[in-house]
Amino acid sequence: MELIPDEGFSEFVKGKSGLLKFHALWCGPCKAVNVALEVISKETGVTVYSIDIDTHSDVAALYGISAVPTVIAIQNGEAVAALVGSQTKAKYVELAEKTIGE
Repeated sequence: MELIPDEGFSEFVKGKSGLLKFHALWCGPCKAVNVALEVISKETGVTVYSIDIDTHSDVAALYGISAVPTVIAIQNGEAVAALVGSQTKAKYVELAEKTIGE
């Protein structure tokens, strides 16, 4: 998983595709999601960008994050789909597939 920069998120994400994983250190379900997303990243080659909502509350607000874990698929820097809460690996694979251009 790739950490996002402390500043300049809008420029950082511009043109990128992958999964934005919003989490918090105090979130138990987020830890389980981390394991699944690491496996999916290795299997599919899709980059997962890790965003701690306590450190990057501005980015969380930008995407309207109200619960963690939340995983958003982005394609060319634009959000295309999201999953809120802990999901199955199959659901995350489906989400990862949405980051690939058509």
